[in-house]
Amino acid sequence: KSFGSCGGYIASSRAVVNHLRAHSPAHLYATAMSPPCVRQCIASLQVIMGADGSDRGAQKLAAIREGANFLRTELEAHGCIVLGDKDSPVLPVMLFNPGKISAFSRECLARGVAVVVVGFPACPLLLSRVRLCVSAAHSKEDLKHAAAVLKEVADIVGVTYGDADKKRLMEANPEVAKCLAQEAR
Repeated sequence: KSFGSCGGYIASSRAVVNHLRAHSPAHLYATAMSPPCVRQCIASLQVIMGADGSDRGAQKLAAIREGANFLRTELEAHGCIVLGDKDSPVLPVMLFNPGKISAFSRECLARGVAVVVVGFPACPLLLSRVRLCVSAAHSKEDLKHAAAVLKEVADIVGVTYGDADKKRLMEANPEVAKCLAQEAR
């Protein structure tokens, strides 16, 4: 997943997953990563480290960092709760209420922005979120558009919080506060 060369995930009932484990050739006869995928990963690392003799990797990392921090700053200033590390290209934006997951996703998509939403069982029931991933391929215009859409949808769905709201949220839900504190590390 980290290198975008291969991988997958199946979410289903226990019965379906057990059936696939017992009968799927992809699981029964699984092998190591294919040589082309391995080569792609190695080449990616060489570019990132500058071993290819260029500064493309450093430029891409700087673009990712700048884009991610821009988007984080925009969303936090608007009242969204954004977890994760500064400079990280992955920005988990808290939705909390699982009932807001599909509305957030659909409203974003209707405005031309595709997002990944995450709910139970991938995260605790009351810690639903949208997971944003910033790429070096995103232009400043792309990120400005995404920020505008995300802020508009956050208002529509009701996932923006002032400081007083955040305090009340944490006081009313000690388990949420505990989970957020653990995840913020």
